[in-house]
Amino acid sequence: MTVPEREIWDAVVVGGGVAGSYVAAHLAHAGADVLLVERDRFPRDKVCGCCLNDRALGALADSPIAAVRALALEARPLGGIRLGAGGRSVFCRFPSGSVISRARLDLALVEAARGCGAQIRFGAQARYVGEDDQAVTLRLEDQAGVREIRSRLVVAADGLGSELLGCATGEVSRVREGSLIGAGVVLPGDCSEGFESGVIHMAVGRGGYLGLARLEDGRLDLAMACDAGVVRDSGGLGPLAGRLLCDAGWLSPEGILEARWRGTPRLTRKPRLRQTRRLVAVGDARGYIEPFTGEGMGWALAGARELLPGMTALALGGEPIWPRRHGGVFQGFTCRALAAFLRRPGLVAWAVRILKVAPFLAKPFAWGTGRGKTWGIAPQVIGSGPAVAGEGVSTCD
Repeated sequence: MTVPEREIWDAVVVGGGVAGSYVAAHLAHAGADVLLVERDRFPRDKVCGCCLNDRALGALADSPIAAVRALALEARPLGGIRLGAGGRSVFCRFPSGSVISRARLDLALVEAARGCGAQIRFGAQARYVGEDDQAVTLRLEDQAGVREIRSRLVVAADGLGSELLGCATGEVSRVREGSLIGAGVVLPGDCSEGFESGVIHMAVGRGGYLGLARLEDGRLDLAMACDAGVVRDSGGLGPLAGRLLCDAGWLSPEGILEARWRGTPRLTRKPRLRQTRRLVAVGDARGYIEPFTGEGMGWALAGARELLPGMTALALGGEPIWPRRHGGVFQGFTCRALAAFLRRPGLVAWAVRILKVAPFLAKPFAWGTGRGKTWGIAPQVIGSGPAVAGEGVSTCD
């Protein structure tokens, strides 16, 4: 498939993740000629906890595009968080958003963009060339060769340390000192009898923390934030994940050691504030805070929605009006505090003891990370019995 010839595109979106495909769909729905460029091929899984908080669900549920609204209902509701540390665990029940695989979510948003008229180009990479008063020039590289294209608006949605934005502004991605790396894997649904659906399971131990959630198809998604040095000392990502589960008193899913884990660069990065007039960043390209339970997708979708009016005006030849304060990564105070808390397994173990007596104390922190509303989606009823196979029993050597 070749890219259609146009003198100037209204918008070129670089990156087909949740923020990029969401923007592409809504710009096309508004009448813009949109090209979405993605270097990977879909569907594909990503290193991600796959959880949608209220901000993410709100961005989906409030969309004027029916296919996007449907995703808020398709995601599997979450009714609480089970926190484990020091051989003990506690379940805190409250509306905790929803979960959906990144393979399903990203592909559905890309197809929604296509359905609205956007042109999609997989297996391609766009590089910044220059910018004038009329448009940005990009160099598009794919199997068909190399060509230059021009666009009134370019949206950088190419992830952590955006190469596109860095080339345009000369900025180097500023990684926070001591930032953890990310890692993830998706295991078959029959890998474990525990870790029931409708719950975020969070195991905390020395060197990191590991979240587990059942996806809509029953598979088990694992996402971990961890110290790179501890990964090396543990013998790899799989062994570290197994140790974190052991520290929580939970049994490891079958195949966790042999699974093909994928990692990310260091995660927490200061927001990109300097852009160009016609180049706008969304999602992880704009900045990122160490994850807790899926806040990254909430910032990506809610932030993209805030910027859509300005991007739409610019793409259609008007004068953009930008929000005075972009609400994505700037609303992460609670997440920073919780991330610091999760790095201290001894403190988490004491919190587990306290929450067993007073679980309602977790609700303000849940609200601070964008949870507590339902957007018309009733949380799944969860049983009160033991949720994790082998809970409280250590089988570590």
